[in-house]
Amino acid sequence: MHLRGRLQLTCGRCVESYDAPADADFDLLLVPGPGPAGGEEELSGPDLDLDYYLGETLDLEAVIREQIILMVPLKPLCAEDCKGICPRCGAVLNREYCSCKKD
Repeated sequence: MHLRGRLQLTCGRCVESYDAPADADFDLLLVPGPGPAGGEEELSGPDLDLDYYLGETLDLEAVIREQIILMVPLKPLCAEDCKGICPRCGAVLNREYCSCKKD
């Protein structure tokens, strides 16, 4: 499957909202059946692309939600050179000048 769109994220430095492109491919094999019994076991790579379904309809909402969550970066940045905010006055340094003394 292929997901493409835009994500509304908040920058980890300046706390401003920005749109980020979302573009990802993923594989998923759906197999009829109740799935494996509970318990702990180590999963191999192909096992991670395997899921089970019951009935005649497929609800892909959880699968797509998981893939979208995986596309969000750990530390979203509006730009690589984002200057962030001033820790003293809270000025967004990408948009305005801060006159606080630098240590």
